[in-house]
Amino acid sequence: MDSKTLIIFVSTTLAVLIPGIFLYRLWFSSTAEADKRREINEPQTIIFHPEPAKYIRDLAIALPNSLILPTDVLAFNASLKVWFSSQNRDIIPACIVKPKSEKELSLALTHLRREHTIRAKDPANVGHGLFAVRAGGANPATGISGVKDGVILDLSLLCDIKPSADGSSVVVGAGAYWRDVYRALEARGLGVVGGRSSPVGVGGSTLQGGLSFWSPKFGLICNNVISYQVVLADGSIVTASADENNDLWRSLKGGGNNFGVVSQFTLRSFRAPKNIWTGTFATPGFLSTRTITAFYEHGERAMSGKPGMFDEHASTPILSLSYITNLGIKMHFCHMVYTKPSDNNNDWPKYWKKSPLRSLWRFQNTSQNESLHDSVMTLGSLSVTDDRNAFGTTTIKSDLATLLAVRQIFSEATPSIKHVKNCMFIYITQMVLPQWVNKGDPNVLGLEECQEPLVIISFAVNWGTAEDDEAVTGAVRRTISRIEELAAANGTAHPYRFSNYAAEWQNPLQGYGENSLRFMQDVSKKYDPEGLFQTGCLGGFKLDIGQNS
Repeated sequence: MDSKTLIIFVSTTLAVLIPGIFLYRLWFSSTAEADKRREINEPQTIIFHPEPAKYIRDLAIALPNSLILPTDVLAFNASLKVWFSSQNRDIIPACIVKPKSEKELSLALTHLRREHTIRAKDPANVGHGLFAVRAGGANPATGISGVKDGVILDLSLLCDIKPSADGSSVVVGAGAYWRDVYRALEARGLGVVGGRSSPVGVGGSTLQGGLSFWSPKFGLICNNVISYQVVLADGSIVTASADENNDLWRSLKGGGNNFGVVSQFTLRSFRAPKNIWTGTFATPGFLSTRTITAFYEHGERAMSGKPGMFDEHASTPILSLSYITNLGIKMHFCHMVYTKPSDNNNDWPKYWKKSPLRSLWRFQNTSQNESLHDSVMTLGSLSVTDDRNAFGTTTIKSDLATLLAVRQIFSEATPSIKHVKNCMFIYITQMVLPQWVNKGDPNVLGLEECQEPLVIISFAVNWGTAEDDEAVTGAVRRTISRIEELAAANGTAHPYRFSNYAAEWQNPLQGYGENSLRFMQDVSKKYDPEGLFQTGCLGGFKLDIGQNS
């Protein structure tokens, strides 16, 4: 057997056997190993409980059936486990408030505002975390919806789903999950522009922008909110819509939790098919250049203006490159969606058959028609819970040379984390096209002038133990920094940062642009003049009012 034949034989063997081993590990991890990780990462019983602060005791008196203290070990630990990522479960609050109604939420905020006013008299206390708001708890950014020794406003009981009689809208509680929204609406043949993975909740994904399988047809999630019910810092409950409190309405379309606590959303709904088409495939790392090129060419075809090249039913492909430390290999995964069923359940829709992605050599190829609920459950099953998780994001203009250089930077980062056991070091590329990014209502994302395709680059990394936190999060941060330096040098940098994927050390609101940031600052001062949601609520990304106003 000559050397060329040997190389082909070895490559083929690895391409067939190793992915099979990996996919078994990724999708069907052994129960014993999963249980072991869960045992390591689950919050343990809290032995020492300091006497609650006065404002906590006052809250407990005001909301005796809606407040959980650490002394109620089972209920408290169960609530901590709602967080998707284990490092957020390590941030132990003083108590958890689970309001059953907007009235209870208003009462809680009134008490927190009183405590915030007291603390504001002492500059040393202003920055100390008072409270945070948690809807679904899926975002792994450390502290994004948690606060040490403070109050968690847990919105999980505000989860009603109420379609209108004519099917044109649906009222959804901020604590609901998209999987439950889809299940409820499918029975009536309806759909909404919502999240794509089962762990994702309605509240955070909607307030920060949000991508959807339906975005090419209707725009971002935030652009499809008719109105918001908001509890303000003074406890008042207001509606924000195009006709009422219009400035607040626009600010909530990407501005996060800087203005109040949204208790419910009224979303546009529409007639939706019973099933959509979903497909996934994997390609080995040695075909990375071809895979990335196909992704880029898919976007170029969609931008060409030629008939049939852009299809509003074709969701942006989700292309990832994974480095698996336990196996020491890299491979691509691609997830595609067409928001109509394929004529042949086992084959790609006509549009995707014409895509450059179709020409790639693939393994572990799947193709099926399934309900939207089932599709988000399938995609969500790939999310690794009970482990450490990290996000991070940046944005570039779509450019093949830059995309290939990003892959190289990613590869150069892997040696620094190859010693980390059970680590999946992943970056993901998704294209945002000008044909649809501004469909729907106006927002504050700063993309009104977008005339060229953008690529959101995000990191979604998981690993096993806290001792590796610094190595992994440091690798993510350094890699993003290098990508941004490269893009700046290539003239392909873009300021926008997708808040849903941002890390705790990033400031995505700055990327919305000076006009949007100043607009949000003015709205914040109008509806929250004492700055409760700027200095009292530590979760979420803030407006830096002191630095920019």
